[in-house]
Amino acid sequence: MACNCIVIAREVWDARDLATQVVDEQGEVRASALQTRFEPEDLNALEIALRLKDAQGGKVTVLTFGEAGSVDVPREALYRGADEAHRIDVKRSDVDTQGAAILLAAAIKKLGGADLILLGVTVPEGENSLLGSHLAALLDAEQISYVDSVEKLEGGTVTARRAI
Repeated sequence: MACNCIVIAREVWDARDLATQVVDEQGEVRASALQTRFEPEDLNALEIALRLKDAQGGKVTVLTFGEAGSVDVPREALYRGADEAHRIDVKRSDVDTQGAAILLAAAIKKLGGADLILLGVTVPEGENSLLGSHLAALLDAEQISYVDSVEKLEGGTVTARRAI
């Protein structure tokens, strides 16, 4: 049975190789001075989705949000094997976790939903790890937290290994 997955990929600023001043005179971060990269936990979610696709067929769609100038994460998602990558164009500082979940839920519905939605647990914008919970509530979906791997998806049932 084919498994269509959506991976929520949060973009984080890559501060590993800073070559320019990234804070302006007002103390605001100059986003244009920084590249973005995948949140490492979301790369794990993408890997799970790609393994399911290899084992069962289907499609992997990556959904992210951020300012339009940044294309690093969608491009990397496609490079790693995702079939589609979509960005919600919004200034990240303008939305909290609940607002992000509302935007993502609307985008998921517009894309036609998925058999499985995956995202990492670490959220650099506040470390509250509630995006998945908010998203599950908005989509009226079941939620499994702290999953290490998904073994199979069959007939609406997920077999997963959980880190506890």
